[in-house]
Amino acid sequence: MERDELYALAGEIAKHLPGKWRFNEVASEIEEKQCHSCSAILSNDQAPAERMEIRQGWREQGKLTVAGVWPKGHNWYDTRGSAIGVSASRPAKSIAGDIARRFLPVYRQLLPQQQAFVQQTLDTKAAHELRIETMRRVVASLEHNRHGGHSSDFWYETRRGKGNVRMYQTSSDDCVTVEARVSYADAVRLLAWLHRPWDLSLPDEASRVSSTPLTDEDDHADEPGALARADGEARAHLQERGGTERQERAHGEGLAEARDEQVSP
Repeated sequence: MERDELYALAGEIAKHLPGKWRFNEVASEIEEKQCHSCSAILSNDQAPAERMEIRQGWREQGKLTVAGVWPKGHNWYDTRGSAIGVSASRPAKSIAGDIARRFLPVYRQLLPQQQAFVQQTLDTKAAHELRIETMRRVVASLEHNRHGGHSSDFWYETRRGKGNVRMYQTSSDDCVTVEARVSYADAVRLLAWLHRPWDLSLPDEASRVSSTPLTDEDDHADEPGALARADGEARAHLQERGGTERQERAHGEGLAEARDEQVSP
């Protein structure tokens, strides 16, 4: 089926679908340029988030594939079974009836789930970015190296030793792996520190943005106010760089969870 034939058929199919569906020529041309394949995009003006694409079948020339247009960053594994196949030789009204019966109910069930998945992914990424900025301000001498956007290394060297901290971006929380070359005595001190309550309270005087970041010479990066100062500086930096309220909200929720999970003495 040629491009013009597909576009004309898609326009006729849209007329017979429930709702205010229409053939979206602009979106179809953009899709063709980006994917180097011909497909017709239908949009529902009654529900702007709903869109579907009709394209020529990959294996059979006489078949059409009807699939959902999902939000960017969706979980492909949860949506791949929602597409349907129809015969291109059938009347537009008959194809529209098949779409309404076989495709739309599944698509409308999955679409809100995928929107929530994408929003959660964006919130997780925003919180990860904010935590990276916070860690960079805890110790000014940290060298930062990003790995594909999903993990970050922070290299450090102090008078007591050197090593690196790696922080991974995950869907639920940050998993941190610490590798360090330190003396046995400092290793014992580190274990003792990990088993004591860490005060993550954010007093008003410590929540103000500090103009001077902490350095490893300060030797007090674990003081209660250190995290607050670093957090404030990270927020200010991201706001200057175009940070969003979602970043601050997601990061704030992470701090609240950390307070709730303090280790009992």
